[in-house]
Amino acid sequence: LEKRMTAASLAPDGSRVAVTARGEVFNVPVEKGVTFNLTRSSNSNDRSASWSPDGKYIAYIGDATGESEIYLQALDGSDPVQLTSGNDTYIRNFQWSCDSKTIYYADRKNRLVSVDVASKAKKTLVENPANELSDFDISHNNRWIAYTKAADNNYGIVYIYDIASSKEYAVTDRWYDSGRPSF
Repeated sequence: LEKRMTAASLAPDGSRVAVTARGEVFNVPVEKGVTFNLTRSSNSNDRSASWSPDGKYIAYIGDATGESEIYLQALDGSDPVQLTSGNDTYIRNFQWSCDSKTIYYADRKNRLVSVDVASKAKKTLVENPANELSDFDISHNNRWIAYTKAADNNYGIVYIYDIASSKEYAVTDRWYDSGRPSF
């Protein structure tokens, strides 16, 4: 398993790890215990497993529908829930909000999208015609998203997006190549 591992996410309590390997999602003990294959999906390439900050879910990206969608797996043994539907392109990566109520993802159409976990409602927050918004981070108070967009001189500019007001602000200058923002 460890030789084919493509992603790993530690549970908030540190007792288990969500592991993606060979297109499957596994729930693995840190020390001793049983390893569970959560997806068992020969018809889907499942990837990028990530624990919710509250420890209730493991989210992952799967392509059983023919497009990249985000799925939630509760830890009670129930079937996974397809969180997104109707995606029209490849989801690059995603990140949980700190309160586990929202998942944010970046896709190949250069969009940054929020998904409400309870209602499954999607909202495109930012679109960038020049390049993908693959390096983004969510603030610890769930108020801001930081990301990089290219200026006309191809230098990266770091922006922060106020989730409440839906406004973005440049925080670096176009004369310096900036990127990989982190809170």
